[in-house]
Amino acid sequence: MTAKGQGKENIFAHLCSLLSVTGTFGPMARDPDSIVAAMRALWDGTMFDLDPKVVPIHFREDIFSSTKPLRIGYFQELKKFPTCYSVHRAITTAKSQLESLGHEVGTLQKLI
Repeated sequence: MTAKGQGKENIFAHLCSLLSVTGTFGPMARDPDSIVAAMRALWDGTMFDLDPKVVPIHFREDIFSSTKPLRIGYFQELKKFPTCYSVHRAITTAKSQLESLGHEVGTLQKLI
């Protein structure tokens, strides 16, 4: 199969029909400290004054600095959006590591 033989439209249509992970918007950094610095800057009160349509979510320093265990909910997949094996494995790994740190981790149905 070549690009000339198939045509760009046919190749694009085939690629779009594949079940895959799509890109999302958000910060990316090399380490957790950089993400924390980005969130502190993005969730500063002055940022919300620039766009009144954005819901003001402020960085909760009291929660971030607390040593109290967190209560974290998760889900593996939605009925219409199944996850691939690597995503399932990443969620399971993160869940077990959070539990080993003493946090309460459960499916969203159990925590609500």
